[in-house]
Amino acid sequence: MKSLKAPGPDGMPTLFYKRCWETVGEEVTQTIQNVFTSATLPMELNHTNIVLIPKVKHPTIPSEYRLLALTDIIYKVITKILAQRLKGHLDKLVDKNELLLFGTLDNQTIHTLLQILHIYAVWSGKTTNMQKSAVYFNKGVQRHRRIEVATLLGVKQMEYTDKYLGHHLLKPNHLNSSFDSLEDKFVTKTAGWKRIHLPDACRTMLIKTELGLIPPFNMATSLLPRKTLAHLIRIVRNFWWGHDKEVQKMHFIRWNQFELEKEQGGLGIRPLKNLNNAMIAKLVWKFLDDEYCIWGKIMKAKYVKNGNFWEIKKPTSCSATWNAMLSVREDMRDGCC
Repeated sequence: MKSLKAPGPDGMPTLFYKRCWETVGEEVTQTIQNVFTSATLPMELNHTNIVLIPKVKHPTIPSEYRLLALTDIIYKVITKILAQRLKGHLDKLVDKNELLLFGTLDNQTIHTLLQILHIYAVWSGKTTNMQKSAVYFNKGVQRHRRIEVATLLGVKQMEYTDKYLGHHLLKPNHLNSSFDSLEDKFVTKTAGWKRIHLPDACRTMLIKTELGLIPPFNMATSLLPRKTLAHLIRIVRNFWWGHDKEVQKMHFIRWNQFELEKEQGGLGIRPLKNLNNAMIAKLVWKFLDDEYCIWGKIMKAKYVKNGNFWEIKKPTSCSATWNAMLSVREDMRDGCC
């Protein structure tokens, strides 16, 4: 667990337990062992602080906030132990909660869809959350028909700016605005750190361990635009040098020198472009190696057909993921052919 994550009701971060383990270690261990031997959780360990985190810049309704539960470290340790022990059985215990349904726009299909959701609710004991569900229409569907169908289904129409797990589903990935949230995360992180006097070694470690973990999620399925990469690099570079709007400092060394390995005189900070290419290469490897992968079968049926992935030409119109996969072929060819 990270040392300075927000603490729970006891106010003690993970760093406290790490630094004072010789003093509190025996008592903490005994408490955790008692939970498992007695199969009971003391009430004081089950207290939680609930924090509201805004999802948008200017929230006005409850649904625009995300609930964040802050628990004590001992409680987190207990849950992590349980998770490790249950890891091999999770497929039997956990149901899939996300579902995509496709269909034509006639009343019979709409009626059948509602029947499917009803049968699933009766069978599983789970009801569909219509407030979090949405429907997307092709461009040719008239406005009055869209409103009618959305009303029958009891869901909202998907907007151009809607996100799913942090990704814009309808915005093209070649637009810089599609990754505004990624830049906002970098700015927010570094703004908090700038208020603290940090030596260069700490700044380097924060860049590697904290900022380095943010972009891989967005980089896993598409190549970030060059302008977005340049903005992210500038934010990281300015943070390392202590540069901001109020305080401007000289940058005495080119940033690509920082990205060299330590053996070559650099600091070993991973270039974001190389990281992005590596994430897409990992996706290509799974596409070629896993013949049972569902998304891989769809990609092959749509783009490859009877051709060869290494030789087919890039189509004029394709998904951002397929475009990214074809773009890294030359970097992978020597190692895969």
